[in-house]
Amino acid sequence: MCADREFLGDRWLGWLIEHDLDFCLRVKADTLIANKRGERVCADWLFRDCPVGQERRLSGARLCLGQRLFIRGTRLASGEFVIVAARQTHLGLAEYAKRWGIETLFGALKSRGFNLESTHVVQAQRLSKLLALLAIAFCWAFAAGAWLAEHKPLKLKKHGRAAVSLFRRGLDFLRRTLMPLCGLFRQREFQQALQFLSCT
Repeated sequence: MCADREFLGDRWLGWLIEHDLDFCLRVKADTLIANKRGERVCADWLFRDCPVGQERRLSGARLCLGQRLFIRGTRLASGEFVIVAARQTHLGLAEYAKRWGIETLFGALKSRGFNLESTHVVQAQRLSKLLALLAIAFCWAFAAGAWLAEHKPLKLKKHGRAAVSLFRRGLDFLRRTLMPLCGLFRQREFQQALQFLSCT
């Protein structure tokens, strides 16, 4: 199980360990972790000289949030640290990175795309249908964005990331294509967009 910094707590970690569940959790930079001498210091201090993009594993299990956990971390190009605590020694940044796809999907479904929360739908059956529809729409937008990127690559910013995601580029394309423009439908682009949908 992987989770972000907002989901940390001594009692919750204790519960996970009590129920024999493996986890890989990102900790905040100011989380206190035992150093080699057993002194508690801020997590980012332990990785202060870690090169950008290089993963570092602290030796042995360290006391963190009331539990003995294995700690790994790295420094991003932005200077921010990604530090994870895991119950097993083999779990680390690679496992934690897998949750990023889920995070970007939630962002697309909410504030960076479909504004799911604005619907205020709470009834389970309706929400299930809405999520199914949004899943198709997400795949359609992503496929359109990937196709556009093949023909005209995304521009990268100074930090090395794209100015817009493949999803956002595809969603903007679909919006332009599906909206009437001066009373005329953009038929050729609409047919292209339908081909993306047939592949999802």
